[in-house]
Amino acid sequence: IKKSIEMFDSREFQNLFKVCLILFSLQFKMIDLVGIVLAGGLGTRMGKHIGTNKHLNQIYDRPMIDYPLETLVSAGLKDIIVVTGPEYAGDFNKALEYWETERGINIGYVLQKEPRGIAHALGLTEFIVNNRKTIVILGDNYFEDDISETIKEFEGGNNAYIFLKEMPEELLFEIKDNKKR
Repeated sequence: IKKSIEMFDSREFQNLFKVCLILFSLQFKMIDLVGIVLAGGLGTRMGKHIGTNKHLNQIYDRPMIDYPLETLVSAGLKDIIVVTGPEYAGDFNKALEYWETERGINIGYVLQKEPRGIAHALGLTEFIVNNRKTIVILGDNYFEDDISETIKEFEGGNNAYIFLKEMPEELLFEIKDNKKR
């Protein structure tokens, strides 16, 4: 499959082709659970401190998006859709190649042309998800806890879960310029 993708010149067409392959996989393998990582937005609160999509910034030794991907993969998901803006699709494709080649995870991309929020981003994935159970995680979220058991419960019934974690206020912050205003 990877060789088929590489024969195309346009990165955008390659990404569309990958989404079609995952859609084909989901339709005919009847995979019941799909992961969605929302990695859009402009990162405006981070200001000019970054030169790429905030989800691709290094946190310790890997891109920020690797942490929510690890949460999904550790819970047993193999098919994941990343929703991001078109200006960074190629960067995501390159940064996440490890997940496909080394870990055997199917990653497809859905491009949100402009940041219009979480609900809009999820709506763009509807044709791929096609009424299957979905695990949605934000691309800048980190889970300390293993969610595997909750995922198994979710797969077995008609239920929904929202994970929340109380955080001390001093841990909530924004990156600010040091310049006095």
